[in-house]
Amino acid sequence: MSRTELQVSSPGCLLLPRHVMEILMNSLHIKNQACSPALSQMGKIRLGAKSHLVGCLEELTTLRENAAAIYSPPVEVMILDGAATVNMLAPGNAKTFSDHEEAYTRILLHVQDSVMQGYIKVSISTVDTDVVVLAVAVAGYLVIDELWVAFGTGKNFRHLAAHEMAVALGTNKCRGLPFFHAFTGCDTVSCFSGREKRTAWETWKACNKVTDEVTTAFCALAATPTIPTVEDYMDQLERFVILLYDRTSSQEHANEARKHLFTRGGRSIEAIPPTREALRQHRKRAAYQAGYCWGQMMICTPELPSPSEWGWVQSDNGWGIY
Repeated sequence: MSRTELQVSSPGCLLLPRHVMEILMNSLHIKNQACSPALSQMGKIRLGAKSHLVGCLEELTTLRENAAAIYSPPVEVMILDGAATVNMLAPGNAKTFSDHEEAYTRILLHVQDSVMQGYIKVSISTVDTDVVVLAVAVAGYLVIDELWVAFGTGKNFRHLAAHEMAVALGTNKCRGLPFFHAFTGCDTVSCFSGREKRTAWETWKACNKVTDEVTTAFCALAATPTIPTVEDYMDQLERFVILLYDRTSSQEHANEARKHLFTRGGRSIEAIPPTREALRQHRKRAAYQAGYCWGQMMICTPELPSPSEWGWVQSDNGWGIY
């Protein structure tokens, strides 16, 4: 075998035949596993620390953590999340209701009802980050003076000013926030391996310094999108994910970014973006969660499409990621 038939993959690696390297590089373009390593863990969704997003949102308010722990805002209506109520009770047979797909989304329906009855200072008590995110989203368009979230328990308890967060974010980012949260990892949608909420948050902020296309995509996919609508915004989401993994990258397509980071960045397969096809399915799951499960939170009887059209596959063990 001649020297020209050999290829060095990276410094310190063994020399491999060129045709082997070509096969390896081509495989980086293919969704050749049931679950992408960047988006799954042992075949299941990869769960991250979604509560880190609360810290990012808190930085937008004037009431800082220490003060928020002791401040008790005067409100006209207080709405309790079932899970928060259980945390207030002594241990025993207390449990939350499970007869709704996501019971906590009904909390925001109660907020809307309170506003319609003329109340302008409302507080929500919850232990779930999702409720904080949705409270900020609705505070962006409800006619309400103050929307507080009594969040957490014990030493981590504090009052969050969702109305201040909404003002700081602006209308468009408030509308896009639920999709951002789902896309970067929640209870039902995988997070990106090694890319926690703050990294994603800073990436979103960096994107907006150049263009508002990413925020436009987030807004569209948080509002009961169709499959064609989801496809329309593939390029913007793909670019966002590339920047999530490499803020200096000029790549426009995930498959090319994977090749670049794997061969030149020396990263493991879990530390590079998912393939374009894996990202397409991930985007559908995020759109289903943000656009339908959360996007219909102000509707008394929401209608959900089949998850099979939105990146999920059903087996004897229930629904799993495609």
